[in-house]
Amino acid sequence: MHIALTVILSTLLGFSLPNISWATDKSNWPIIKKVVKQYIINNTSITNHERLEINIGKIDPRIHLKTCKKKLRVFRPPGQYQGGTVTVGIHCQDNPPWKIYLPVRISIFTPVLSAARNLPRGTTINPQDIQKQSFDRNRLHHGYFTDKKQVIGRIVKLPIIHGKPLTPRALKLADIIKRGDSVVIQANTAKIRVEMTGIAMKNGSYGDIIPIKNSRSKREIDAIVVKKGVVKVIV
Repeated sequence: MHIALTVILSTLLGFSLPNISWATDKSNWPIIKKVVKQYIINNTSITNHERLEINIGKIDPRIHLKTCKKKLRVFRPPGQYQGGTVTVGIHCQDNPPWKIYLPVRISIFTPVLSAARNLPRGTTINPQDIQKQSFDRNRLHHGYFTDKKQVIGRIVKLPIIHGKPLTPRALKLADIIKRGDSVVIQANTAKIRVEMTGIAMKNGSYGDIIPIKNSRSKREIDAIVVKKGVVKVIV
């Protein structure tokens, strides 16, 4: 195990280590971990407000590797991201050749907005409803917010538990059209633009699709809210 890590480090960091065995010298393991972590730090981009956490996986103790006398080839399998669990491949082209993989879990903790209390559906977000907490951004699959101005005044669409991050899918913009409002219906094509009046049958915020009753024909149609008092027919 120690021979494998020694060989890996010599290739990753670009220097040669003497042909010795680490098998019985376990005091070197903390030093090896420190060097591996420094390599990850040097090759991971984070902002001043973020925190990097590195967890180095262990090599299977059943694996016994021969000291490689030739230069090792280091590679990373395709399709890997900067964060999450990454794999470094080490290939010894000696005779006989061998190949091993070293897994490393990279977590990048970034401060994002979270719920300062349980936020039920329909809540209008106020400053006292939000707080900042650090989360691993590699696990924030539904997005996140970092600026209070992005969320204050929005409406909770999906309930948010205390301490959970606020996500775009859980919030919506405040309604700019209310049920019963008189609205202008726009229907545009490449050659013609038509406008008519209608009545909103449902509340809606920017980008929402809501039912509108045409004031003249009394027929209901679906239209997209484009701004206060204006909707656009889907054609």
